[in-house]
Amino acid sequence: MEYKICKKCILDSNIPGISFDMNGICNFCNKYVKEELPKKRNYYLLEEDFKKITKTNSNYNYDCICLYSGGKDSTYMLYNLVKKFKLRVLAFTLDHGFLSEEAFSNIRKVVGSLGVDSIIYRPSQDLVNDILRAGIFSYSNLASSKELAFMMGHVCWPCFVLIAMSSIKFAVEKQIPNLIVGTTPGQIRQKRFDLVSKYNDLVDVYKVMIMPMLKLLRMAGDVHSIQSIDLPFVKKLKVLKVRLISFYEYNEYNEQKVIKTVESEFGWRKPQDTDSCSSNCLLNSLGIDIHRRKYGISPYVIPLARDIREGLLNREEALKTINSGLNIELVKDIAQKLKIDLGTISQIK
Repeated sequence: MEYKICKKCILDSNIPGISFDMNGICNFCNKYVKEELPKKRNYYLLEEDFKKITKTNSNYNYDCICLYSGGKDSTYMLYNLVKKFKLRVLAFTLDHGFLSEEAFSNIRKVVGSLGVDSIIYRPSQDLVNDILRAGIFSYSNLASSKELAFMMGHVCWPCFVLIAMSSIKFAVEKQIPNLIVGTTPGQIRQKRFDLVSKYNDLVDVYKVMIMPMLKLLRMAGDVHSIQSIDLPFVKKLKVLKVRLISFYEYNEYNEQKVIKTVESEFGWRKPQDTDSCSSNCLLNSLGIDIHRRKYGISPYVIPLARDIREGLLNREEALKTINSGLNIELVKDIAQKLKIDLGTISQIK
């Protein structure tokens, strides 16, 4: 197929299963209009559902864990969980060694202002490196991990595995019933090539996202890393009592409102050393660079295309975001720390 880009969203001919009609509109946009647009979410009713499922009894010390990266979306989520929904929140941050110092500054300001308990979990750098390298170099050993690497990114997928497993362990250990994540509407559907399937409960996340990584580590004989992130059988049963709740499935997402709120309420500022698609993570730049080298696109094309369809941003804004330049020196520096030869990335199949 000759190179094309959808005239309605930003998906191009690099996307598996894509086709275009005579007007240059992709099949995913046409399917959305036909099957999904008529079922648009009623956020007023969904907010009421959110209140019901997140409020717990006083037997728990916390109503929920908020997966808090310090970025704009998770900051807005944390703000609403505390101020609007009056939940007893524990903010949980994974520090993989590549968070911006400005992100840490934002985290301190926000949790201090809200008066919420906060934990920053730092796994060993060896574990971080092993999981990242598995996502970058070993992904093609399984069909499932190959799909995950394309859909979520060779860097973001391993990172999500670390966040999920560490926060799940903490929820089980501290008996916290709800795990709330701030993935945007487009990110929730970075699951299958069909661009419609979405992640549901923790069992789904474990089976679809985490198990492929465990299999790759097992194939590499990396027993220590498996032991570091996996749960024993008894604790896996306890995971069934923890609910995974996607905040933006129940609450409308508006990026301009998100930014305006977090800036005015907390003096939150976007870090100057992160790329246009991240407001907390330096590692994200490496992930974008790898995706561009391997597939000719940014890993953010898929979620942003969905957000365009849902009217959350316009096409011009999305194109500007995905085509923004990267700090090449930062990318090289991170690659060197992870012992990655960027020149060979496009050759890895």
